[in-house]
Amino acid sequence: MDSLQSDPYTRSSLQMQLIDTTTSFETSNLDLVKHEVPTPQVGMTFETVDLAYQSYLEYGYRAGFGVSKRTSHSVDGVKYRATFVCYKGGIARIKPGLKARRRLVAKTGCKAMMVVKYNASENHWEVVFVELEHNHPCNPEMVRFMMCFKDLPDWQREHRPFNAKTRLNPKIHSGRGRPPNQNKDFMVRSFAQSNYSIEAAAKCGKLRFAEGDVEALLVFFDKMQAQNSNFFYNWDMDDEGRLKNVCWVDARSRAAYQHFSDVVCFDTVYLTYQFVIPLVAFLGINHHGQFVLLGCGLLGDESPETFSWLFKKWLKCMNDKAPEAIITTHSRPVVKAVSEVFLNTRHRYNLWHIMKELPDMSGRVEDKEAISLRMKKVVYDTITAADFEREWVEMANQYNLHDNRWLTTLFEERAKWVPAYVKDAFWAGISTVRRSERLEAFFDGYITPETTIKIFVEQFDTAMKLRSDREAYDDFRSFQQRPQALSGLLFEEQFANAYTINIFQKFQDQLKQLMNVTCTEVSRNGSIVTYTVTVIGKERKFDYRVMYNSAEKEVWCICRSFQFKGILCSHALAVLKQELVMLIPSKYILDRWRKDYKCPEESKETPIQPEAANPTGKGSKPENVRDDKVDNLYNDGHQYFADIVEMGATDPDAMEYVLSVMKEAKEKVRKFEESRKEKRPGESPVSASKKGAKSSKPSAEDVGNSTSVSALANTAMATGCRHVHKCQCRQQ
Repeated sequence: MDSLQSDPYTRSSLQMQLIDTTTSFETSNLDLVKHEVPTPQVGMTFETVDLAYQSYLEYGYRAGFGVSKRTSHSVDGVKYRATFVCYKGGIARIKPGLKARRRLVAKTGCKAMMVVKYNASENHWEVVFVELEHNHPCNPEMVRFMMCFKDLPDWQREHRPFNAKTRLNPKIHSGRGRPPNQNKDFMVRSFAQSNYSIEAAAKCGKLRFAEGDVEALLVFFDKMQAQNSNFFYNWDMDDEGRLKNVCWVDARSRAAYQHFSDVVCFDTVYLTYQFVIPLVAFLGINHHGQFVLLGCGLLGDESPETFSWLFKKWLKCMNDKAPEAIITTHSRPVVKAVSEVFLNTRHRYNLWHIMKELPDMSGRVEDKEAISLRMKKVVYDTITAADFEREWVEMANQYNLHDNRWLTTLFEERAKWVPAYVKDAFWAGISTVRRSERLEAFFDGYITPETTIKIFVEQFDTAMKLRSDREAYDDFRSFQQRPQALSGLLFEEQFANAYTINIFQKFQDQLKQLMNVTCTEVSRNGSIVTYTVTVIGKERKFDYRVMYNSAEKEVWCICRSFQFKGILCSHALAVLKQELVMLIPSKYILDRWRKDYKCPEESKETPIQPEAANPTGKGSKPENVRDDKVDNLYNDGHQYFADIVEMGATDPDAMEYVLSVMKEAKEKVRKFEESRKEKRPGESPVSASKKGAKSSKPSAEDVGNSTSVSALANTAMATGCRHVHKCQCRQQ
């Protein structure tokens, strides 16, 4: 049985732990005297088997692996032998008929163990066998998530805070702290003497404070910076010493931004929908596909100048490194500020907020429901830009919406919010359609419409610690476990080795859909083949155009899931399977979804790859990161052969076949090695090709066909045609 906790970081758990876990993982363990734990050795003795187990459990806690125990009994039920093994020992078995979708497999066949035997003459338990080597990484920082240690006494533990090993750039320390002459006493006195009411503050664009808010805010800043000097904060004041705007970024957010600056979401929901706290937040997407906080602000108004001030201060904190893409609300002041500060950043609108405003802005009351339903179909069901424009015009004509200024403006700016347009670029899969993807979901459980600034800042650090522990737990799960395979396809194993569990399960969702698709080959021109992939839905079927270039190892689908999410769609996977592609090219394995993405470069593990990485390709890894291929061959190769042996051992009739296959594989490898030795040292690829070796350089026909893939894709996108024969699309 796996020594793993059930998920302790569900939304309900987070809310319940909000107050009670302020000191979680930071207990009095720091003050405990270190307890020396001996390394297991043959000959060690213990008075009882329980003490032997306790000693090995302590050793596992310090070394970084979980422990399971097995006990042997004599005929009369007396214990005489006990085996304590690594929790990854053995091979996971799934009983027939059980759903394997979310079952996580932690077994690697690890042989690490300690065996003790009862010595009746001496009346003690003696260690008779020890194996200390593991076939997997051990991580002492992750043992806090393992169930086998839940009853370990505090005096036997050692505090092990999770450390992402992220180094901050010292250059971004500038700008930290409060401005000159703006000390705490001055701030509190100015606020108290001004008799500044909440209503007056709202009218003249200043922060609205309740009793105790200012003191709590300044205490919060002092506390956070005392804990970590990388905490950044700044504020904007008027001539009378009243706070106008505040922003802050804690050390965890600054570290996260170094990894996840490709897509940033700017959340103004608490400001827009009149919460008591005028909070705005910068959010990123981590390698688990979850929101991570990148900074906060408290704003006195919603003017372009205020947003511009906030963006500039936040950017300064991040060493003037602008995000590659940003998602904001459809707000004129925000749009203006983004265009002034983030000059080279891609910008799109939050689709959820636009669709939320639709019933109030769509026109006549009697038509609102019908218009809303029709517009949702136009927005969500169209795949190409041409499809969307055609459906939009038909909707506008049907409901006479040509004079609706709000809808007209949206149509003019369609390239910034309609899925058919924004899917050409990477947005980490954030569609902001589902509730879990709404930006304010990050602070669910911490903020209500009545939450004051004082209450929020008092629980901010606790909330951040819980979020950090959530990510640490998901890192633990990704390295120590994996979901059960669904398809048996080799590229499923490839993605399981590379991606975090959450992202891999999204990939498995696409694999599950392979049962509902059919591929029809339409044309084959040299190395380029075009398919129609038909998806059978509940109410109708959809056809998707997919092209595959075998020479360039490129696949393109008109749904553009990979461009938008960084995850290959079921349509592309169906074509790759049809074309007998065993392993996915490395360009389709994005670094930012990898389980080792935040690890130091030298410690990263490499999954099975079909080709050398292209240093310039998106999602590929540099050559120098993949120098450990030999180690990976040992690890993966041993695992494959262990699985084969396991299958053969269960059936005597299959044993001979398994042995013959392994002998055949060995003979092929031997011949391959001999053929390489016969080649002269230093022989060039050109001379090798003259001897009959196939050149890897594509032919002129293939090069021409490579160009045609791009041309065909562009034509399909421009015309909106996603069919491949008997096309009925309206084209100019």
